[in-house]
Amino acid sequence: MHNLTKGKSSAFGNKVQAVNTKVQKIITASGGAHTFSEEEKISFVDFINSSLASDPLMKDKLPINPDNNDIFGACKDGLLLW
Repeated sequence: MHNLTKGKSSAFGNKVQAVNTKVQKIITASGGAHTFSEEEKISFVDFINSSLASDPLMKDKLPINPDNNDIFGACKDGLLLW
């Protein structure tokens, strides 16, 4: 599973840095950077959990924990994004 941990490298060479207590920054292996707010991530995860709870294709992926970065691992195979 793709597990992003603050300050640690992931399987894809990405790192998560705390920009402040409510924003995280992901630095990719190629040097690109992406930021997201904790509130945005939590809202998105809550929406996915409630909207797809009854989808049989998602039974092994849901529920996603909104309090950590499991959302990134859940998207890894592309099924959740489809």
